[in-house]
Amino acid sequence: MQKTILITVALTTLMLTSISNIAKAHEVKVVEGKQTMEVVKFNFGGAYDGMSITFKNNSDQTVKAFSGNIVCTDLLGGTADSGIKAVGKRIEPGATFTGKWHTFIYMGKEHPEDFVCVLENQKVVY
Repeated sequence: MQKTILITVALTTLMLTSISNIAKAHEVKVVEGKQTMEVVKFNFGGAYDGMSITFKNNSDQTVKAFSGNIVCTDLLGGTADSGIKAVGKRIEPGATFTGKWHTFIYMGKEHPEDFVCVLENQKVVY
């Protein structure tokens, strides 16, 4: 009986230690003020085409995942935003990544130069 209890305690301790180490391996860093993932190019598709966005990794580390709110401002100061997330990528320092998201942002697709888009409230996993 005592042997069974000791084995159970040992296994439980081992499992909790392993779970703790897994959580530490993927800590999320909330980025404030600095544009770790900078929007360098974007195109608005049609209502069903989504939005193509190219990001540049401005950090000195490989980004494994990121999320935030893409906020686009038009010539009159109006804004539209939508949440985005990219997981399962490896974006090396200084490299770019282009993805496509189905966002709630639909603005003049003919002239994207009339808009400024940034990624706010960034969360980055290195």
